[in-house]
Amino acid sequence: LESTEFETIGKAIVKKCEGLPLALKVIGSLMCLKTSISDWSCILQSEVWELTYEGTHTQILPSLKLSYDNLPPHMRQCFALCSIFPKHHEMDKQLLVELWVAYGFVPSRGDSDLYDLVEEIFNALVWRSFLQDVKECIFEGVTTCKMHDEMHNLAQSGMKYECSSIMSGEILKFPEEVLHLSSQ
Repeated sequence: LESTEFETIGKAIVKKCEGLPLALKVIGSLMCLKTSISDWSCILQSEVWELTYEGTHTQILPSLKLSYDNLPPHMRQCFALCSIFPKHHEMDKQLLVELWVAYGFVPSRGDSDLYDLVEEIFNALVWRSFLQDVKECIFEGVTTCKMHDEMHNLAQSGMKYECSSIMSGEILKFPEEVLHLSSQ
């Protein structure tokens, strides 16, 4: 009986994703972490499905927002900081983790090695599709990743009052509260 309930709720959630691959992938990774019928029902009945995003309804964003909201706070900060990079930018993993550590986003956990903790955060964000297209160049010792455009929009919304970026040739316009400004 319980598996039938999971299946019914799961199908309803999938329908809300409207067949969009990124939405399905992200919500699937979220649902893997939810183990009870009530957890699944909360996701299905979340008001986020009905919200609009910055004045326009975008089909994919509710599932991304739900997944973002379900990240631990330190992972939300790490992910949102990625918004300082331009869309389509290949981000260097080493630089990312150095920024996360420098900003104090990586919580200490007793005797755990800091490197293990940032690896855990990076891998969790990749597994949940917040970061994608991971490429390792073993000869150069460099690992890079990218963000889907919709994920970049989500990251920007998470840091809209802290980080802002301007495009070359654009009029300089950003919130007064912005702490970090990048140019593209």
